[in-house]
Amino acid sequence: MLLVLGLACAASAQDIETEATQGEPWRVWLPFAFTGEQYGFAFGLGGGGQDLIAPGVVSLGAAFVTTNGTWAVAGYGGKIPLLAGGQVQLEPIFIAGRYTEARGYFDGNPNFPDQDAGSNDSSPDNFVEAEGWDGWLEARFLVPLNDPGRERSDATHWQLRVTPFWRTQTFELAEGTTKFSTSGIELAAERDARPSLHNPQRGNLQRVVLTRDFGWSSGADPWTSIALDLRGYLPLGSNGWFPKNTLALDLWTVHVPTWSTVDTPEGPVVQGQPPYFEGATLGGFTRLRAYPAARFNDRSALYLAAELRGTLRGTPLDHVPFMPEIKFGWWQLVGFVELGRVAPDWELSTLVEDLQWDVGLGVRALTNGVVLRADVAAADEGWTLRALAGHSF
Repeated sequence: MLLVLGLACAASAQDIETEATQGEPWRVWLPFAFTGEQYGFAFGLGGGGQDLIAPGVVSLGAAFVTTNGTWAVAGYGGKIPLLAGGQVQLEPIFIAGRYTEARGYFDGNPNFPDQDAGSNDSSPDNFVEAEGWDGWLEARFLVPLNDPGRERSDATHWQLRVTPFWRTQTFELAEGTTKFSTSGIELAAERDARPSLHNPQRGNLQRVVLTRDFGWSSGADPWTSIALDLRGYLPLGSNGWFPKNTLALDLWTVHVPTWSTVDTPEGPVVQGQPPYFEGATLGGFTRLRAYPAARFNDRSALYLAAELRGTLRGTPLDHVPFMPEIKFGWWQLVGFVELGRVAPDWELSTLVEDLQWDVGLGVRALTNGVVLRADVAAADEGWTLRALAGHSF
């Protein structure tokens, strides 16, 4: 079991939508605790506020320490207005931590000398675990490509997202330190026809993402990935306790064209391969949520998901009694199913067979202009419980 509150704001695979709330700027700080196989017992503090960085901007952050010596901090700066009357925005995200039992699904486990770690048919025990560091920084620039002044309810929005990124992860093994580093730029063009960001009842979104690591990090191999994300939202009417029911669908696929094997006098050499946690990966906070982060990683991937979201009639809790600053807008109950797999090549006939899967239940709430969610997901390799910010898609 793994429960991480607030640290998912560092996960670049998802969107965190925030909006300023009416009234005085607010500040919220909440203690939390969780247990996990890799952590022992952990205690932390998470929170956020409005106007901490700029007027009307909602920012989030969290930090925790554990009984086995692990610690981590994370922060999400919100959408900070920059140019064009504030329409061009900067969205900074960071996470940093020292992990006593960091786990990575890459080759190196002596018990699996003839198996590719992270491949679709790999063993769940084929990972490397050691003490190490993990640091992650992104600065996402959001640039509207059409008239940003139109009301969201009747407009299709075109947007360009430019994201310089950096991440370094180390594993301090007995035979020496293994280090993964990557830095580069992600370019994403998207068409967004959702009338609402926090609780879309209808509409769709299409996003094409080109990610390039130019080899700027010391020892890093340049690589490129291309991804396509298609989302749709279908209204299902109302019934009983749920006046608004929505079927949310997601199709995501990615390929790493630079990944190749070159024959040399010394033997085959792999070139253009991203670190195991980048590119075509499944598992973690948003895709195949029952599995650990990057549990599956290869050259290509396909992912399909469906969520049935039922918005409750009224609010079972409109504020936290001992913290009146925390106010709830709406609540949702969610059921979801996910399918996906990775493969060494992008071939549809391969990507739709022997699929990994999971099923789950979740609770969502709009809290001070931020969507918070708690998901329980189960698969044949186990189950997870995660609490974090933002819809999965």
